[in-house]
Amino acid sequence: MTVMDNNQIVYIAQAKSNRLVKMFTTIYTENTITDKEELIKELEEIRKKAMP
Repeated sequence: MTVMDNNQIVYIAQAKSNRLVKMFTTIYTENTITDKEELIKELEEIRKKAMP
């Protein structure tokens, strides 16, 4: 997971894998959430769905 810091990408989370992982970055797709409040709301929804 990455975030933008001015004009740089900062990795804030990673996951280890025992397999080869192809990594690429596409910035600002049509589904990108750029508003902080909207991102927080989306993360809350994800937590609700993930937590029984």
